[in-house]
Amino acid sequence: EDLKNLAEHVDKPKFHLVAHDWGGGVAWHFVSKYPEMVKSYTACNIPHVTSLRDQQRGSWEQMLKSWYMLFFQLPVLPEFMMMKQDNQCFYGIAKEAGLHKDEELINVYKFAFPDFTTWNRTINYYRAAVRSTIFKNPKSLPYMKGLKDIKVPCMSIFGTDDKYLSVDSAKGTNKYVKNHRLELVPGVSHWIQQEAPEKVNPLLQDFMKNNA
Repeated sequence: EDLKNLAEHVDKPKFHLVAHDWGGGVAWHFVSKYPEMVKSYTACNIPHVTSLRDQQRGSWEQMLKSWYMLFFQLPVLPEFMMMKQDNQCFYGIAKEAGLHKDEELINVYKFAFPDFTTWNRTINYYRAAVRSTIFKNPKSLPYMKGLKDIKVPCMSIFGTDDKYLSVDSAKGTNKYVKNHRLELVPGVSHWIQQEAPEKVNPLLQDFMKNNA
């Protein structure tokens, strides 16, 4: 609803949508609920949420890649682990994309995650997602219903060296989207738009042009 309200506020009744990771998860729900507002959707290293759940339930590869989500189920400890040594974790995350020496970038993320409350609200997404997946929370059913038949033109740009998400989860997106284009980018990490903008940007421009 926030995205819908923002688009209406800036007078953009229909637009191209691009998202990554958790933003991508929100975007999948948005295109399923408000398809009339979206010209095209590009998901950067985030599979369709139902495809990801399929893999989390049936693929050892994705189960192992999702180990950190189980760690995040613990109370309090994950927040302090992420905060330790002045958010040192961001150097490790950025290293996956070869960006760990970019101090300006690291400081932006440190500024965005200044305290326990910020980390807690972030990690709570993982807590809710895992519990919904394992226990099949009936409260999530209305949100999942429209995801099975997405008609908006969608493109998945997916770095094959993602440590957190399997290539099969990206491929499985095709089952839930009528008009789906998959672009696999070999050797690129989860942080594809930061690591390989020279590959991502032309794909975006071409896809948006074809769905203007």
